[in-house]
Amino acid sequence: MEQKYNLSFTAGGLMPGESTALAAVYLQQADWTAAKAVVLDHNLFQTRTESTARRKLRELIPRLSTLTHEQLQLIVSGSISEQRTLLWLSVCKRNTILKDFACMVVREKYLTLDLRIRTTDFEHFLDSQSVWHAELEKLTANTRTKLATVTMRMLREAELVDSEGIIQPTLMSSELAQVIRNDDRSWFEVFPMGLNNIPGGVA
Repeated sequence: MEQKYNLSFTAGGLMPGESTALAAVYLQQADWTAAKAVVLDHNLFQTRTESTARRKLRELIPRLSTLTHEQLQLIVSGSISEQRTLLWLSVCKRNTILKDFACMVVREKYLTLDLRIRTTDFEHFLDSQSVWHAELEKLTANTRTKLATVTMRMLREAELVDSEGIIQPTLMSSELAQVIRNDDRSWFEVFPMGLNNIPGGVA
């Protein structure tokens, strides 16, 4: 059996506003605990209750901490498109199940010109992966539906899928491609794009 999938991402979508605010504070503080305290003290997430902010932080800090310093800088200073692309990268780094779905299903469908993605594609993916991940066999129908729904929501928020479920090719700026290349070239594979479309190439 492979390492168990982390299924905690049902807590929310990409949360771009909160992610950008948290990344900016972390770049100032250079410490996630200190950044968390600043977010809570100043209610930077603008939540009604502190418990809601803490719940979001529990999901966002593990995500953003997977990114490199220059990736975090680009989330704060880059375009909305660059920001959302990097936030998708962060959830794939944090949640192997999303990485596998992005590589095995979304990118593969794009490369074979099967451009529509549905929640049933995620359901079929769960079935196929349950051979190696016994934890998936224990999921209730409601949890499976929620995982599929949140995954589709994040794909739309990351601009990888449009409102009709049509896969959209990722168009990267040179700077965005560089911060991913400097990290690990294999991460290009979580995006629907041909490797020959990467500015500057893969190497």
